[in-house]
Amino acid sequence: MTEKQIAKLNMLQTVIRVLDEHEVLYTDIPAFIKTVNDLKHITKEMERLGEVQSKTALQEIINEKNASETALVNRVVTMANVLSVLAADTNNTAMRSRISVTKSLLYWLSGNEQLSIARRIHTEALAHADTIAAYGISVGAIYELETAVSRHENRMAAPQSVAETKTAAESLVRLFADTDTLLNDRLDRLMSLFEAPEPDFYEAYFNARNVISAAVRRRQQPDREKEEI
Repeated sequence: MTEKQIAKLNMLQTVIRVLDEHEVLYTDIPAFIKTVNDLKHITKEMERLGEVQSKTALQEIINEKNASETALVNRVVTMANVLSVLAADTNNTAMRSRISVTKSLLYWLSGNEQLSIARRIHTEALAHADTIAAYGISVGAIYELETAVSRHENRMAAPQSVAETKTAAESLVRLFADTDTLLNDRLDRLMSLFEAPEPDFYEAYFNARNVISAAVRRRQQPDREKEEI
């Protein structure tokens, strides 16, 4: 979120708290209740989209992708090295050519190329499962390589998270516009019902409606100046 969006979300959360504290005053006004519930629903969705945008969430995705890549590379190279010894012992030059790989090469390749090599090594290991048991490679180790392939393939969906972040930003613009409509055209007007009978509620609501920017620290009247976000 931008600084202005964060400030406005804070305002919405404060408004909702004020409304909740005075809920007893409007329990018999269905139109007011519906508007409040709509505001709460949109605000909660904006909070969720803010989490999607957060750098922390993206960093966790990147970290998971890096960890799955490291695990895959290590298993592929270990399996390839053992198969290479088997190929030498059996004079199988064709197999030795098929499974020739190094860590540096794998890290240099794209994710899809890494997966392609890993699947080739896995297929080779399965074909020689009985023989390589004597070389320290168990059926479980072969299965672990298969699992590492699947896990890294799933983690490669990380770029979609970048697209999701972009979509979240676009959705936030629309949702902030929706809250402007709810506040300016509905709640602000409905609050006139409480100006005389419940002045404390009325004042608390419009105090909460002031968007406070940490950078500017200015107050504005929500019914006179509409901030576009």
